[in-house]
Amino acid sequence: MTNTAITDDQTGAAVTTDYRIAARDGYSLAATLFDAGTSDAVVLINSATGVPRRFYQRFASFIRKSGWSAVTYDYRGIGGSRPRSLRGFKASMRDWAFLDMAAMVDWIDRELAPGRLFAVGHSFGGQTLGMIDNAERIDAVVGAKRLLGRARRS
Repeated sequence: MTNTAITDDQTGAAVTTDYRIAARDGYSLAATLFDAGTSDAVVLINSATGVPRRFYQRFASFIRKSGWSAVTYDYRGIGGSRPRSLRGFKASMRDWAFLDMAAMVDWIDRELAPGRLFAVGHSFGGQTLGMIDNAERIDAVVGAKRLLGRARRS
């Protein structure tokens, strides 16, 4: 289901469209497609733990302007996928990977049918990609991680 679309000032074509996508258990996930038009490649951007999809908006726009479509989404309980109240809400990182992330790969494969599907995973979003049951649909993965701490000079 499409909620909103933002159009390109020059062409009038939709460049970003917000969707509600069903996770594998039916939970409604908020997602945004940054549509590059005729590209045969899609980049799925998997967030770090607790980071809403809007954090990756500039990166996804850069990917779109470079000629590939990009998709961002919020895991259940985060950002646009958050219920009105988190009181009593049950979600786990396991759900984020096996129900949410895997459903996004399913949706892209089914609805966008790209010739090539790439994934960029930030922290948790990259660490768990190899665990989902449809990881073979992804042609290449880039994992971006940052560890906490500071360098010391001896």
